[in-house]
Amino acid sequence: MKAIRHSNDVYKTMDFLSHENVEYFFGIYLGARNNILKVKMITKGIADHSIIHPREILRPAINLPCCAFIVVHNHPSGDPQPSEQDQQITESLHNVAKIFDIPLLDHVIVGKSSYYSFKDAGLIV
Repeated sequence: MKAIRHSNDVYKTMDFLSHENVEYFFGIYLGARNNILKVKMITKGIADHSIIHPREILRPAINLPCCAFIVVHNHPSGDPQPSEQDQQITESLHNVAKIFDIPLLDHVIVGKSSYYSFKDAGLIV
């Protein structure tokens, strides 16, 4: 499968989310060279949020096993700017992933015609 080198690669892979009217949350699980091993929908929410938990995101990462992962979700409002909840789940995922030594490489939020990358914003290193 193709490799993820930049947040724009994530956006191109997941841009179908820009047309959705409810929030979806996906995990992209990567191999040693950032090649995509699996893209998995974690949850389907409602118009303004979805319920997620780190264990649901990390379970596929552990079972594959993968070398790293990226999370992606959409904002049906069209505005990709992260909410406080988005920031909290990203921090929580980042910390839990460290325990399992499976790095969270990015969290990308897909809007109607643009995206937001926590990595590009310097919030994930």
